[in-house]
Amino acid sequence: MVKVLLATCGGGGRTTLSVMRSLARAGARLTLGGDRFRGEAFRSRHAHARICYPSPAVDVEGFRTSLLGHLRSGAFDVLLPLSDYTNLAIGAIRSEIESLVKVPLASDAAIRLAQDKLETLNFAQRLGIAIPETHAPTTLRDLEEVAAKIGYPCVLKPRSGTGARHTYVVESAAELVRRYEQRPRRRDLVYDHRPLVQQYIPGRIHEAGALFCRGQPRALVTQVRLRMRPAAAGAGVDNVTTREDDLQEQAVALLRALNWHGPAQVEFVRDARDGTPTLMEVNPRFWGTLDLAVRAGIDFPALAARLAVDGDVDPCSDYRVGLRYRWLDVSRGRTFWNVLRPSKAAVTDFRWNDPMPQLYLLSKWWQRRMKRRRSRRQSRPNT
Repeated sequence: MVKVLLATCGGGGRTTLSVMRSLARAGARLTLGGDRFRGEAFRSRHAHARICYPSPAVDVEGFRTSLLGHLRSGAFDVLLPLSDYTNLAIGAIRSEIESLVKVPLASDAAIRLAQDKLETLNFAQRLGIAIPETHAPTTLRDLEEVAAKIGYPCVLKPRSGTGARHTYVVESAAELVRRYEQRPRRRDLVYDHRPLVQQYIPGRIHEAGALFCRGQPRALVTQVRLRMRPAAAGAGVDNVTTREDDLQEQAVALLRALNWHGPAQVEFVRDARDGTPTLMEVNPRFWGTLDLAVRAGIDFPALAARLAVDGDVDPCSDYRVGLRYRWLDVSRGRTFWNVLRPSKAAVTDFRWNDPMPQLYLLSKWWQRRMKRRRSRRQSRPNT
């Protein structure tokens, strides 16, 4: 039985939950690590044990020291980092942990390049991959010059970060300047809020999920986001699998040039005007809609664990095209019946044999709803 440590940060979300369910089916013994035991994954029945360590978002050295202590116990065969913070923190001490545990993880230099959206775009452009017009203003005057020529709508985003946080589709020069001035200034292991201003490409987000072995592809799947949250620039909550050869070819070219090792997701916008795919960014880890790929037939987490243990896996490209996945985002008000009822139109992350993660989210939503109701009642004037 393979013993796997899953390293999260800030709570175990839907990606972690998908990884846990996959590896549990494969017979692995799972330990879930986090800086706090919150999130739906920590309610899953598939975690045999849990460990706590300092948050790498706050105390990188404390995280590394604690993690090394757990690994030196000899209790684990495989380590899977499941967040941007743990990815970067573990990548930087890879040489120290390679004798203790197997990690299917790209080099620290490759991860850092992929994390930096500007460096990623510049690297891809040298490979002949289409990118949006992108500016990196350093002062308000630079921004005003960009605003005069970029055209609207345009996109304002941080140079690096996780998810779609602080990414905005901007409709005017005034809004661009306002968003620029209101942006956070902090920088840490993951976030770099130096702004990027990009040409807006109309069209849907198309993604290529991949697993690589030392620069060579071992599994690929493409999908398209039908709906996102937030709607303009957010995470996919309604996705469907596709088979798009041009996306796969460009994702392979980019990740091969990076000598990638382990999982990654490459995001494109397919231009609604002419169908051209334009690179947006690379997620150097497992992605949010991972469960769709697993349900479609490519079990990325199990493949990644085998890659770590055996050193390589056979190429895998056979999956179900047209499978639709909807994230049961009960925190946004889904009813109990909507969570539990089966759907012929789409698969979801609810499992009857592991129901507590989604019921936990439902309970949190209900608590917030009751709190808002009490607050409204208390704020009403007495009559």
